Amino acid sequence: MLVRKCPRTNGIGDNNVAVLDFTTPNHFDNNYFKNLLNKKGLLSSDLVLFNGGSTDSQVRTYSKNNKAFDSDLS
Repeated sequence: MLVRKCPRTNGIGDNNVAVLDFTTPNHFDNNYFKNLLNKKGLLSSDLVLFNGGSTDSQVRTYSKNNKAFDSDLS
């Protein structure tokens, strides 16, 4: 999807926008973290948040607990 939306051709597509959360792109919610659990982050920096490191537990918490997500990030 990203390759189609942002092709590598002499700067064409440089102003295109891709959503970070394809499940609910127009709503600020914990689906971003649910997507990370399924290895569906858009950017490599997103995927680093859930790759066996110190932030894995926070990704799990936010993906499963919408109240914690809302309390900390809203």
